[in-house]
Amino acid sequence: YSIVLSFQNRCQGAYDQIMAAFPDAEVFEPDLMVQNDISSSGAYNEISPILAAHPEIDYWLITCVIDDWGLGAARAAESMGITDKVLITSAGGESLILEWDNGY
Repeated sequence: YSIVLSFQNRCQGAYDQIMAAFPDAEVFEPDLMVQNDISSSGAYNEISPILAAHPEIDYWLITCVIDDWGLGAARAAESMGITDKVLITSAGGESLILEWDNGY
């Protein structure tokens, strides 16, 4: 989120809330803006290696500022077979609604 101020603010707000609730949490902050790919596939490509590199983590809370990134993160969790260990929050939007309407 390095180049978009509103994304930085949302990310900081999520971080503050996570740390208030879980002070010992380990936080990863992938920066999809650096990739110049703000799509679900960009999120999948960014999140998959993080999930794969940390099998010691029991549960993941993934916050996303746009729903396409949430979809990419969900698909990354699915591909690793850890959907029962992941909770994804998103600002919501049209992409997520279309996925639900299509039975995803």
